[in-house]
Amino acid sequence: QLETMEQHLSNRIYSQLKYFRTNKSNKSEKGTKGQNYENSNFNVGALGTIPGLLSAFEQLNTIKIYYYLYITIIYKF
Repeated sequence: QLETMEQHLSNRIYSQLKYFRTNKSNKSEKGTKGQNYENSNFNVGALGTIPGLLSAFEQLNTIKIYYYLYITIIYKF
Protein backbone atom coordinates (compact mmCIF):
# COMPACT_ATOMS: atom_id res chain seq x y z
CA GLN A 1 0.00 0.00 0.00
CA LEU A 2 2.74 2.44 0.98
CA GLU A 3 4.86 1.56 -2.03
CA THR A 4 2.04 2.18 -4.50
CA MET A 5 1.20 5.53 -2.89
CA GLU A 6 4.84 6.58 -3.15
CA GLN A 7 4.91 5.50 -6.77
CA HIS A 8 1.72 7.41 -7.46
CA LEU A 9 3.06 10.63 -5.94
CA SER A 10 6.35 10.40 -7.78
CA ASN A 11 4.58 9.77 -11.08
CA ARG A 12 2.34 12.75 -10.47
CA ILE A 13 5.26 15.03 -9.65
CA TYR A 14 7.19 13.76 -12.65
CA SER A 15 4.29 14.43 -15.01
CA GLN A 16 3.86 17.91 -13.56
CA LEU A 17 7.55 18.66 -14.07
CA LYS A 18 7.35 17.39 -17.63
CA TYR A 19 4.31 19.63 -18.19
CA PHE A 20 6.14 22.58 -16.65
CA ARG A 21 9.16 22.02 -18.91
CA THR A 22 7.22 21.68 -22.16
CA ASN A 23 4.96 24.69 -21.53
CA LYS A 24 7.52 27.22 -20.35
CA SER A 25 7.00 29.42 -23.40
CA ASN A 26 3.32 30.35 -23.04
CA LYS A 27 3.42 32.02 -19.65
CA SER A 28 0.25 34.02 -20.10
CA GLU A 29 -2.03 30.98 -20.37
CA LYS A 30 -0.10 29.07 -17.73
CA GLY A 31 -1.89 30.45 -14.68
CA THR A 32 -5.28 29.12 -15.64
CA LYS A 33 -3.94 25.97 -17.25
CA GLY A 34 -1.90 24.94 -14.25
CA GLN A 35 -4.78 25.07 -11.82
CA ASN A 36 -6.86 22.66 -13.86
CA TYR A 37 -4.04 20.30 -14.69
CA GLU A 38 -4.61 17.03 -12.82
CA ASN A 39 -4.25 18.43 -9.33
CA SER A 40 -7.48 17.24 -7.79
CA ASN A 41 -5.91 14.50 -5.64
CA PHE A 42 -2.37 15.69 -5.16
CA ASN A 43 -1.94 19.42 -5.27
CA VAL A 44 1.14 20.19 -7.34
CA GLY A 45 -0.80 22.95 -9.08
CA ALA A 46 1.61 25.57 -7.78
CA LEU A 47 3.99 24.57 -10.57
CA GLY A 48 1.47 25.69 -13.15
CA THR A 49 0.87 29.08 -11.61
CA ILE A 50 4.47 30.09 -10.89
CA PRO A 51 4.92 32.75 -13.60
CA GLY A 52 1.52 34.36 -13.12
CA LEU A 53 0.77 34.48 -9.42
CA LEU A 54 3.75 33.99 -7.13
CA SER A 55 6.26 36.65 -6.21
CA ALA A 56 9.90 36.25 -7.20
CA PHE A 57 10.96 35.02 -3.78
CA GLU A 58 8.17 32.46 -3.60
CA GLN A 59 8.97 31.35 -7.13
CA LEU A 60 12.54 30.62 -6.13
CA ASN A 61 11.51 28.62 -3.06
CA THR A 62 8.89 26.62 -4.95
CA ILE A 63 11.32 25.81 -7.73
CA LYS A 64 13.92 24.73 -5.17
CA ILE A 65 11.42 22.43 -3.44
CA TYR A 66 10.27 20.80 -6.65
CA TYR A 67 13.81 20.50 -7.93
CA TYR A 68 14.77 18.71 -4.71
CA LEU A 69 11.81 16.35 -5.07
CA TYR A 70 12.69 15.78 -8.71
CA ILE A 71 16.29 14.88 -7.90
CA THR A 72 15.17 12.60 -5.06
CA ILE A 73 12.81 10.76 -7.39
CA ILE A 74 15.37 10.46 -10.19
CA TYR A 75 18.01 8.92 -7.95
CA LYS A 76 15.55 6.68 -6.16
CA PHE A 77 14.46 4.61 -9.17
